[in-house]
Amino acid sequence: MSLDRIRADLARTPELKLDGPLGLPVATFKVHVEQRRYVPTLQEWLDGKFTMTELQKQSADWASKCCGINLAPLFDKVDKSLQRRKERQIREQIARELAQLEAARKPQ
Repeated sequence: MSLDRIRADLARTPELKLDGPLGLPVATFKVHVEQRRYVPTLQEWLDGKFTMTELQKQSADWASKCCGINLAPLFDKVDKSLQRRKERQIREQIARELAQLEAARKPQ
């Protein structure tokens, strides 16, 4: 019976009446989903940011045992060399300026 009723409704032509006011459409269903947003704790966030991977752990272990290269002494020597060069350039500039001052005083 239900199938006959569906066929009869499909065969009928729809009637459109425009002589009256059009009503607002009525919602036939409503969906609502409630879910809490996941916010990690501070400890979870820190663990995610700062926990080393297995490769990082292996590399750190390897570097701490024997094979790491400490570049700090090299950089210290480079810094000292640059500082000595600046000091030498300042001394040379002072000597030039004193020589120019002495040369300017002699003719007087």
